[in-house]
Amino acid sequence: MRQVTSTTGNEKVDVYYEADTKEVTRRKEVTRTINYLEKETTKVLKRASSSKSKTNRTNKVNKVTEK
Repeated sequence: MRQVTSTTGNEKVDVYYEADTKEVTRRKEVTRTINYLEKETTKVLKRASSSKSKTNRTNKVNKVTEK
């Protein structure tokens, strides 16, 4: 293993870094409402629909840079 100091010359040095990671699961619930509008007045057609969606996503995150 080679040591790099302030007096090391202009040469290529490869540095390998292994991040300290952890798995994080994020959950989100989204509600979407669709309103039907009258073409001429843009008033909101007695028919509306809404739906709910839940998502779960698991990612690996770097413990140092995680926010």
